[in-house]
Amino acid sequence: MTKIGILTCSNTTQELGCSSYLCFQDFNERAGAFARYKDLDDKPVIAGIINCAGCPTAHAPEKLLGRIKSLTEIGLNAIHLATCVTLLCPFKERYLNMLKNTFPDIDFIEGTHGHAPGVTPEMFVGAMKHMLTQQKPSISSIIKKTIKKP
Repeated sequence: MTKIGILTCSNTTQELGCSSYLCFQDFNERAGAFARYKDLDDKPVIAGIINCAGCPTAHAPEKLLGRIKSLTEIGLNAIHLATCVTLLCPFKERYLNMLKNTFPDIDFIEGTHGHAPGVTPEMFVGAMKHMLTQQKPSISSIIKKTIKKP
């Protein structure tokens, strides 16, 4: 049985609430980067999905290795870097090289789902940047609004 893992972007899953719907949809339809599994004799399964350690922390590489190790221990054949990681992560090449060197028996594949018709990768990146950098009210601004000055 072909076991597949997915590595998603912490910002898209944690900050934007991405449920990885498009990743799973293309897996189920054997579309996007999952088209490579279309003609396999066995039925591939997604054995696990995790997100990265977040941008950038002093210990992100070690945290990422630990997370990937937990996936490799269940006997994965491949780990897909989700489309969000492939298009958005400024550390992708560094992490990909580290992962390939540490886990040489695992295939690391860039991408999961395709793009909606008419949506270019540049449009996707621009929309994600806009969503991730929108100003949110801070707790101090909320407190200032609720405290009445004498």
